[in-house]
Amino acid sequence: MISTKEQERKALEKIKGIVEQLGEQSYLATAFKGCFEIAWQNIEYDFADSLQDELESEKAKLYNVDCMQGMKEFPDKYFDLAIVDVPYGIGESNKAFLRGGKQFGNALAASTEFTRKQWDKQPPPAEYFSELMRVSKNQIIWGANHFISRIPFDSSCWIVWDKDNGANDFADCELAWTSFNTAVRRYKYRWHGMLQENMKEKEVRIHPTQKPVALYAWLLERYAKYGDLILDTHVGSASSLIGSGYAIDLNQGMDARLVNDRIASILARLKWIKYIRFSCDQKAQIDAILKTAELLEKHGVKPYRLFIYVLVTKDIDDAAYRVERLREIHNISLYAQAERNEAKGIIPNRAQLEFAQRYVYGRCYKKETWHEYCERYGTDFKEVDK
Repeated sequence: MISTKEQERKALEKIKGIVEQLGEQSYLATAFKGCFEIAWQNIEYDFADSLQDELESEKAKLYNVDCMQGMKEFPDKYFDLAIVDVPYGIGESNKAFLRGGKQFGNALAASTEFTRKQWDKQPPPAEYFSELMRVSKNQIIWGANHFISRIPFDSSCWIVWDKDNGANDFADCELAWTSFNTAVRRYKYRWHGMLQENMKEKEVRIHPTQKPVALYAWLLERYAKYGDLILDTHVGSASSLIGSGYAIDLNQGMDARLVNDRIASILARLKWIKYIRFSCDQKAQIDAILKTAELLEKHGVKPYRLFIYVLVTKDIDDAAYRVERLREIHNISLYAQAERNEAKGIIPNRAQLEFAQRYVYGRCYKKETWHEYCERYGTDFKEVDK
């Protein structure tokens, strides 16, 4: 028997009601903490996550999507805290390009060279901040002094990052607006070209507006607690990920076609993530995944840490071809999901379920092709549904 999404939604609400009646301090409520949210995501987005999987992967997910589209997928107040470093709108992306490779004043070395970009022409629109506040309970927004009219709410708790960068044309400090009802706080950490507070463990500068990992660790220590879901809509150099031992829900099933060497280097720095996940919904993504696997291995990520989601439509031969090509990457993990969209009348047939649940999930793909699997069982599953 295959249950419908509506049946599963009703069952989830019934179970939640039973647990809520027992009270937040009950044994069952404690045991189910976090499970209902995972179940909701599984139903709505055809995920197959479990609390055990979340714990094993340290709950870190990275989504390579337009943040405005991505946030629409989450319910109100889903994240406990949003820490974002959005474009300030001061043209820093172009300035970094013009400074690149040049040595100024008493600088000890030339500035890092960056490609000319236009991502800092203007800050996000007011709609972005409204959506950010909808999906998160609290917010820390860097650079808000440049666009406070777009937020726009008063705050008693601004964060002041003192960069201890001496006399120069750069700002002495950077400011972050917060939604917390506490006092202004200052964090002093040197960040002046090649001079950093922690010279023994210097960070590689891969982004012109990169912030130190230690700054994010300090923020999380004071404004988050263990188990919180943290949202970062503008990952950049991934300082928020690297500086955190907390649950960060950013994405699942990235599009490998968007991964370049810089992004691969960022992903490689996220040592605590058990799997780096990509999606393979069509043949056009295969070569990009193979190339991404090479880039990641170049930065020290072994193939066994790659986890690929394979969408299984009614064209089973297409899915079988994708799986066969992906087997070229030895030791990767595959997870197949039969296409389902009840709103559009798309229900998986027996062949799709057999392919996803037994052939792939049962790891049969590691030792035989889909054609060999069908021959072994003496059944052409495609014929069953004609």
